[in-house]
Amino acid sequence: MVPRIKANLVSVYVIRNVLQGTINHIELLMLQRSADHIYAGDWQAVHGHIQLGETAWEAAIREQYEETSLPVKSWLRLAEVESFYNPENDSLYFVPTFVSVVDPDIEPVLSDEHQAAVWRPLHQAIPMFSWETQRSTVELLRKSTTDWTKIGPALMALDLD
Repeated sequence: MVPRIKANLVSVYVIRNVLQGTINHIELLMLQRSADHIYAGDWQAVHGHIQLGETAWEAAIREQYEETSLPVKSWLRLAEVESFYNPENDSLYFVPTFVSVVDPDIEPVLSDEHQAAVWRPLHQAIPMFSWETQRSTVELLRKSTTDWTKIGPALMALDLD
């Protein structure tokens, strides 16, 4: 029997550009799962299911707002997708990954899925993730944003108009 292939999830990595003295740097929003939810205590980005009739980018917008209530200044997409295997349903998952850029002066309002939120520089956020696929995604994001004035080839602007 061949494993099923699923593409019904999205990941959104929320970042902000923070000025410290005269230097800009990027911080990633880390969300900690609530005690009564799956993966309790894990630190993660925004994740969620694509609903029937939604595109992946529409699900990313909805999930971002549901989990953080943060208004987005701009959207980006990573060229690579996250993937994992779930033995419980014998499925391979392919997860489109998005990056939302938010204002540095506002804080998230969390849904009941999360119990805490912190902002971390990308290099400090990487080891906070439990899943290698998420650590790899943030490492790719870090490499792509080394120079904020240039969007690297792995990170592309997403025009939603």
